[in-house]
Amino acid sequence: MAIGGRKPTATHLKVVTGNPGKRALNKDEPQAAGELGSPPPGWTADQKALWWEVVNSAPAGVLTGSDRLLVELAVRNLANVRSAGTELTAAQSAEMRRCLGEMGMTPSERARLVAPSGKNENPFADL
Repeated sequence: MAIGGRKPTATHLKVVTGNPGKRALNKDEPQAAGELGSPPPGWTADQKALWWEVVNSAPAGVLTGSDRLLVELAVRNLANVRSAGTELTAAQSAEMRRCLGEMGMTPSERARLVAPSGKNENPFADL
């Protein structure tokens, strides 16, 4: 169970960034399950379109099957906001920012991500 304070950095991000704090890595960190997949069955065409809008707006490789409920929450909030046609309340704005931040979709959260270069470099090539 997590305690208050700063959110921990995911172990794979610590490995990629060189573990700047030099703290022990969590070798037992749970791994995300599967791919995100398609929108839930039974959703309307508008909800499905919003699902794909959110998914396609997320940084590549961030969302997994473990994030389905978070994406669904973000889509439902976005649908409510857009259908209401009124100004966002403070609570709606805060909830959307939390959802988007958790998915790496805000500038400050994106700055913390490390995108793969797309190259499969051989670490022994220079030997």
